[in-house]
Amino acid sequence: MSNNKNKIENTLTAIGVAALVSGATFGLFYYLRGAEQTCENNLPEKKKQKSSPGFKGDLCPICFDFMTTKCITIKCQHTFHKKCIAQWKAINNSCPICRKKFDSAI
Repeated sequence: MSNNKNKIENTLTAIGVAALVSGATFGLFYYLRGAEQTCENNLPEKKKQKSSPGFKGDLCPICFDFMTTKCITIKCQHTFHKKCIAQWKAINNSCPICRKKFDSAI
């Protein structure tokens, strides 16, 4: 009887831990998603300029896809897709190229 009770308690504990972990994971996902959307909406959009130092080969340094018209050049003069740098900024606080802090780079 005691053995069955321990199994039930262990199972319920495992279910509780799994629910806690999955809830925390989803909460973190939605938190970061909201931060990403906020960052993307606050970034000034600029059109691609061939002479910009961030356009080496016309590839975004984050996703390595060709640059489009939805690109931005941040204060440190590196250029990215607007969506790529917004996603980066949601979880990092510095430029992915030169590592300047965003409070002084954007």
